[in-house]
Amino acid sequence: MRTVVLIFLGLIIGWSLAGQDTGRTSDFQVPAGVPWKAASDYPEPLFRFATIGDLTGGYRREAFPQIVERIGWLRPDFVMSVGDLIEGYTYDEEQIGRWWEQFDSWVQDFPAPFFYVPGNHDLSNDLMTRLWEERHGSTYYSFRHRGVTFLVLNTEDGAPSHISEEQVTFVQDVLATIPEQEQILLFFHKPLWQSNEPGFLAIENMLAGRPYTVFAGHQHRYSYRVRKGRPYFVLATCGGGNALRGAEFGELDHLAWVTVYPDTLVVTNLETEGIYPDTLLTQNKRARVGAFSATAEGLLHEPIFPEASARDTKTLLTLPNRTSRPIKVHLYARQHDAVRVYPGSIDTVLAAGSILSLPIKLSRLPGQEWPSASQPVQWKVEVQELNGDNPLLRTYSYFMPCLYALSCLRSAQLPTLDGKLDEWDMPEWVSPGELGYYPDTWTGPDDLQMAAQVQASADTLYLALKVRDDHFYFDSYRNSWEQDAAELILNLGEERAAVLGFIIRENQELLVDKEQHLPKGYRLSACRMDGGMTAEIAIPFPKEFGGSFQLQWVVYDHDQREDPYKGTKAWLFPNYQRYQTYHLQDAEK
Repeated sequence: MRTVVLIFLGLIIGWSLAGQDTGRTSDFQVPAGVPWKAASDYPEPLFRFATIGDLTGGYRREAFPQIVERIGWLRPDFVMSVGDLIEGYTYDEEQIGRWWEQFDSWVQDFPAPFFYVPGNHDLSNDLMTRLWEERHGSTYYSFRHRGVTFLVLNTEDGAPSHISEEQVTFVQDVLATIPEQEQILLFFHKPLWQSNEPGFLAIENMLAGRPYTVFAGHQHRYSYRVRKGRPYFVLATCGGGNALRGAEFGELDHLAWVTVYPDTLVVTNLETEGIYPDTLLTQNKRARVGAFSATAEGLLHEPIFPEASARDTKTLLTLPNRTSRPIKVHLYARQHDAVRVYPGSIDTVLAAGSILSLPIKLSRLPGQEWPSASQPVQWKVEVQELNGDNPLLRTYSYFMPCLYALSCLRSAQLPTLDGKLDEWDMPEWVSPGELGYYPDTWTGPDDLQMAAQVQASADTLYLALKVRDDHFYFDSYRNSWEQDAAELILNLGEERAAVLGFIIRENQELLVDKEQHLPKGYRLSACRMDGGMTAEIAIPFPKEFGGSFQLQWVVYDHDQREDPYKGTKAWLFPNYQRYQTYHLQDAEK
């Protein structure tokens, strides 16, 4: 099975360990003319291994089994540790045995060898030390792999935070058997250099001039330093107690992924939450995620038209569950300066296929006016699947521009769809309500302005747009969002918003490259003109149309011909509203 690895934290450090030739050999057979670059600045790797941090000292249940699974996806050559593998600090031999049986069963799932390193929790008393030796063997040892020596030390050797003279002698004997230039990697639990522990200082002195690297743990917080010209790493956790404030604080569950070269050592930190298998999103799960997203983001409300003197008004919040699972819904209205919302919060569970219909009352506070569109009621929305493995969760803010709506008049005098807007009563030019992509490229009203209008017949919605642009850019090799073009987003109360993106070529020919969820029979006509464009669209109403709709216009403005990708994405309405709400009204006779 292939594996996809997303590295959320990448600290990569290369250390020159000898003066060997770094030219990398290659088995590639590359024909002439193939565009490529041969690697020449680093050698072939000798091997790769993973190192895990503390599991205990505030053990978090279920964390380590998930980390074991992720390490399996990575397929390291072997796995090292820095101690604190079981909780310890007891003389209950049966309990100690249960802890080791549990841990041993986990590491049995590693597809690679695993090397035990003792920590203070593992050797917290004489009994635990004896049981370690009976179960695992020596508390300190060494081994070699492909010309690299590994030294595993015991920092609880006869006493807490201590390395005995016997252990120092052991290290001395190991070093006497290996060449001066051979790489040495040390693994132990407590960072004893911080307390100037005599045994460790003696080992450091013996290592002087040799290419070595140190890995420790115990502090449950990642840190890195250079000491005596060599790299010293203190790993964070793999399930041990941790505030988990994030990589910036060194507080995370992670793996040290170590790549060893003949003369270079590279350490990369992989946050375990950011490691995924190739089954991250299967076709079946994609359908599930799509249904969940449509549900979680499907919160809507009925438009509200309060009289200025009214003290109270009402709306209806709806959320259909389009998934095949029950979902938990939490809604919370944040405090508003001008209105109070009743109910202000709700926690409920929606069965698959059911609909949440929540009547909402808004009361204007004494001395306050109904808020404008720039002061919407803001809701916190949290939707989570129930049942099944790895339930999906979506949290976001929903802005209710419920106190501001526009009218769309039904009229018997319908426009001719020629893109020229001669029959339209168009409003004044306005600047974009919000800017995106590269907003600094918009230089003001002379750069880009727009205006839009709506009207309706009994069965059709008519939309008009005009754009004033000081430089109308077109490139036949680019998509609409990479040049001067327009996009309509329309919600007619159906499950999905309709999207229409189009460009007008220099010969007035239309190029439509976004055409999603549009009703059958829609029509579009547009014209390119000096300094901009105009467009008309006719869209049939669905059979079950409630009389209100929402729309948003987006205009793309690319003035920089030398770099057309860096343009402005201009929304007609402020994007906190997502759409502008319109309500159908009959024209006065």
